[in-house]
Amino acid sequence: EVRILTLELPENSFVFWTHQGYQYAFFPLDAGDNPPVYYYLEGETEFKKIESLSAFWEREMPDN
Repeated sequence: EVRILTLELPENSFVFWTHQGYQYAFFPLDAGDNPPVYYYLEGETEFKKIESLSAFWEREMPDN
């Protein structure tokens, strides 16, 4: 089954992270040094907003 993303990225977006083609994260290029991150998971109808790029990495790479 092939699913097609129905959400469009804003033109000034930089996709910096993907996982196996069903999820990805991006941020606006004009949003400063620690921009908010928008996350998409296949099947969702809207992007989830994460407060900042540093918060995204803290979530993805917890201390061991």
